[in-house]
Amino acid sequence: AKAAAEASAAPAGLLIIDGLHSKEAGLALIRELRQGAGWTHTAVLKVLQGGDLSDVVDYFDAGADDVLDKPFVDFLFLARVRMVLRRKAPGRPRRKVLVIDDEEDYRLVLRDCLSSAGYEVSESSDGREGLARAIESRPDLILVDWTMPVMDGRAFVESLRRDAGLRATPVLMLTARRTADDELDAMIRMGSRIVIA
Repeated sequence: AKAAAEASAAPAGLLIIDGLHSKEAGLALIRELRQGAGWTHTAVLKVLQGGDLSDVVDYFDAGADDVLDKPFVDFLFLARVRMVLRRKAPGRPRRKVLVIDDEEDYRLVLRDCLSSAGYEVSESSDGREGLARAIESRPDLILVDWTMPVMDGRAFVESLRRDAGLRATPVLMLTARRTADDELDAMIRMGSRIVIA
C-alpha cells in the first residue's frame, strides 16, 4: 500500500518494479496502480529473478507491460524499456493479430506474449469460426494451427485466399506434426509461412 501511494503521487512514463518481498505484493501493486487515475499511458516493467512461465502470465494479467528476468545485460534492458515506452505512446495504433487454435492453453500463451508486445489479440478455436472473425476484424496477421477440428489450418488458408480483402494478410501456420515436403510446398504457395514448433 505504501509503494502504491508513493507511486500514485507522481505518475511517470515508466515504472520499474523490482525488489518486492513476494509475488503477491508485486501483483497487488500493479493491480492497484492500474485502477488509479493517471496511469493509462504509464509503462510498467516487472523485473523477476527465477520466475517461471506462470509467474510471467500472472504479471501480464495484472497489468504489467513487460516482464524481464534477472540477470540481464544492459543493452537488452534498455531495448525492452524503449519497446514498452513506444508501445504506450498515446495515439499509437495497435496492430491486430488473430490466433486460431483448438488448444486453449496455446491460445493463452500466444495471447499473453502478443498482448505484452502491444498487439490487439482476438482468438478462435477452429478454422470456420476464425474465418468469420477474420472477415469481421481484418487482422494484420493471422496465426493458425495446422490440425484442428471443424476446419483445419490448410482449409482455412484456402478459404482465406479466396477473399479479395484478406488475400494479402500474412499467415503463420503453427504445427508440431511431421509434414511431407509436398504439403509444406502447397501451403507456402498459398502464402503461408510454416512454423514447426
